[in-house]
Amino acid sequence: MLPRIHSYLGWRTLARSRFALVALATIPVVAVGWTAWPPPYQLDERVLRDATLYLLVPGVLLVLAPRRVGFTVDRDTLWATALLTLVVAPLYVVAASIPSVRAIYPLWDTSLAVPDFLVHTLGIVAVVTAVETYFRGVLCVGVRQFGPASVLVHLPLYVYVHLPHGLLETAVSALTGLFFGTVAYRTNSVVPTITAHAVGLATLDLFVLLPPVVPWL
Repeated sequence: MLPRIHSYLGWRTLARSRFALVALATIPVVAVGWTAWPPPYQLDERVLRDATLYLLVPGVLLVLAPRRVGFTVDRDTLWATALLTLVVAPLYVVAASIPSVRAIYPLWDTSLAVPDFLVHTLGIVAVVTAVETYFRGVLCVGVRQFGPASVLVHLPLYVYVHLPHGLLETAVSALTGLFFGTVAYRTNSVVPTITAHAVGLATLDLFVLLPPVVPWL
């Protein structure tokens, strides 16, 4: 019985290590792909790019080394999802009043017309799902054997892909990545971060289209 237990534990350790190594190996691949891919100017182009880089790569990864990457849903996850969304959404509302933010958002054409904004929101959900699955799923939950340090694994690449959006958003992305990564690590799930990120971006775009809520910013 003992040899079987040791064999099982050894296989699990090997599987975790293999997944972590492959996950780390995807970072330069995704970085090169992201750099080489022309900047998408339309939402459908962004969905295609992010799905290719952030979902196709993890899809191959899951075939090579199967492992849960953070789609756990339980009571704690649902509480974390609600709390994170309630914390994040008001921050996006305030951010929508900042002139430099209003100058570049929404990133893709949309309007306050319900059909237009609904399609726009669905595109945001698709992009966010791809982003969170890779950064907070594969590169955080998926390498949680590194302990709390796993929260830092995705940060350099996550900050890098935000550089074209300017210094303010790059700095915010570092803080957001650290915060979201911590939530994903502690809940073993990307459901809270996908929800909060999607709600936050949709809220940001909505309030950018409206008069500033905090006009003195």
